[in-house]
Amino acid sequence: MDLITKRDIKSYRSRKLKDGYNTKTINNQVAVLRRMLSEAEELGLIPYVPTVRRLPQETADFDFLTFEEAEQLLAAAEGQWWLMIFVALKTGLRQGELLGLQWRDIDFEAGRIMVSRSIHRGHIGTPKSGRARLVPLCDDVLEALQDHQHRRSPFVFHDEQGLPLTDNKCKSPLEQAWHKAGL
Repeated sequence: MDLITKRDIKSYRSRKLKDGYNTKTINNQVAVLRRMLSEAEELGLIPYVPTVRRLPQETADFDFLTFEEAEQLLAAAEGQWWLMIFVALKTGLRQGELLGLQWRDIDFEAGRIMVSRSIHRGHIGTPKSGRARLVPLCDDVLEALQDHQHRRSPFVFHDEQGLPLTDNKCKSPLEQAWHKAGL
């Protein structure tokens, strides 16, 4: 570890850029390396940590759906996929938060959802922010959720066995609705 120099880190970044990696990914990788080197410095294994500036990151271009596109997408979706897309559009919940949504998280009286878990790659964890939050629900979302309410699973969105849906199971129906809507 004491042989890693500032030049080595810069060379590594250059190779990753040439290989087509995103600057955010490269910065994350270098951050992990810096953390390991900092630990080694604290333990007295190396005399210092080489400093390297972060690569400038491109600002992400967001392409929001227009109201018309949102309506087209909903018209093309079916079953629980319609409801999942509808709730996502009206609340801003992320996919993992929708997958982790349980009936006990919905307060129909107060008209809100407690977002306290997320499912990503089959693992239940906290939402991306790391903490729970309350999301208010408009009347049409409350009505749609009440119409969909069931006792087959504690999860609002689930598979045939009552288990929470996975990222992969959501991909195809969403893409089908997307294409059917001409988006």
